[in-house]
Amino acid sequence: QLLREREEFEARVRTEAAQQLSVLQARLDAESIARQHQMAALEIETEQRRADLARAEREVKAAAANDALRAQALVQAAEEKAAEAAHLLNESKTREQELRDES
Repeated sequence: QLLREREEFEARVRTEAAQQLSVLQARLDAESIARQHQMAALEIETEQRRADLARAEREVKAAAANDALRAQALVQAAEEKAAEAAHLLNESKTREQELRDES
């Protein structure tokens, strides 16, 4: 009787230990999966940030190129106005000289 009770007790202890071990293994597996998902989410977020940074860099470069083109156009317009002003000044001097010569 005592031997049978001891064997039953040991069997219950082994069963309970196996169940606890199974529960612990399931928790470890769940934590591992959660960490893998977390890492995947971080990798996705990192890639998104890299893409955002690359897009921002392209936008800045495009804006700089547009600014350079606008500046070039403004310089060209200023040079044309300066040439026009020089031409008008020469015409004015020529006309002034003609008027002096007539007098």
